[in-house]
Amino acid sequence: MSSTYFARVLVILLTALALSACGKPDKPKELLEIEALWQDPATRQVKDIPGARSFYEESRKFRYDAQDAYNDGEVELSREYAIYSKLRYRTAIAIAKQFKAKEQLDAADARVATLNPELTAINAERNKLTGEVADLERQLNVAKRQRADEDRRRAGMATSKIDAGQDNSAKMRLVDDKLRQLDTARNAARSVNAQENAAALYNRAENQFKSLQVMRSSSPVPYDAILSSAEGAIRDFDAATQQAQPGYKVEVQKQDPVARRAALANVARTVFGGENVITEGSGVRIVAPASFDRGASSLNSSGHRYMNELTTLAKDYDEFSIRIEGFTSKGDPTENLGLSQLRARAAEDAFIAGGIKSSRVDSSGQGQERIRFPDDRMRNERVEIVFSR
Repeated sequence: MSSTYFARVLVILLTALALSACGKPDKPKELLEIEALWQDPATRQVKDIPGARSFYEESRKFRYDAQDAYNDGEVELSREYAIYSKLRYRTAIAIAKQFKAKEQLDAADARVATLNPELTAINAERNKLTGEVADLERQLNVAKRQRADEDRRRAGMATSKIDAGQDNSAKMRLVDDKLRQLDTARNAARSVNAQENAAALYNRAENQFKSLQVMRSSSPVPYDAILSSAEGAIRDFDAATQQAQPGYKVEVQKQDPVARRAALANVARTVFGGENVITEGSGVRIVAPASFDRGASSLNSSGHRYMNELTTLAKDYDEFSIRIEGFTSKGDPTENLGLSQLRARAAEDAFIAGGIKSSRVDSSGQGQERIRFPDDRMRNERVEIVFSR
């Protein structure tokens, strides 16, 4: 063999050694960009737009091809496939935007078509309400006159009785005793925070209380009117006390966070089962297994049922903040991260739709890394809700 042949072999060996020493090349930026795109939850939503699904699926296939090419060391081919994937996805986005624009245009056209009849109906309703308001004002004025006449009649009766020789000092003692009873009833209502837990009843009685204080300091004192009104105010304060008791009991319980957390966990176990309720630190974690069909981001029937129960718990234990974590079973880790975020948002939307303030709720996607049920893939399609304070 010639020396030229040996020289060529030596060059090939040295090149191979140099390449192996360099290690695996960095991923091309185009591949990194497309991977970041597919981690975005919004990416999955494009496939449901009419006409965009085929481009969505082609973009997904080219992403896999780009990853395979990179794993095989073909960096330029990987870059090329990643560019193809991005172009297909942009096409899908353009179709989706076109579809949304058409929906908005159709809605605007429908609105214009119904605008004139709606305005006519609104004007008719406004005229009707104007007539009703005028009628109510007339009724209110009649009621005010009747009330004034009744007050004058009662005041006259009280004066005539006093003038007839009744003992004024005895009447005053009766009035003062009744007002003391009223003050006792008022304090009882305040002791259970009826101002908040039975506001309507308490406020009505409080207004009567203030009015009676003014009447007591007037001259002449309308004894009979005070005695009659005080009885009604006492009844209202007593009713407010009874109505406020349950709410006040809850307020007292909230002052003991440990007992309150234990009560929440016990209620949750009766609904979700002991294996799905975990006390951790200062919070309670509730697992809602199999709340989604495989690959889906919308709650299934079980998921809706779980969210109804969780919303009730959130209302009954309103001092707790709520953290939602979305999960998936094993699959493509990049896509599953975005899918888990969509699932967490679906649960968050269910809480808010059920009347829970958005300021109490926080959500995040956890992907497929924390498999809770190794032997049951379906149960891993889940959300987990953490109540904490």
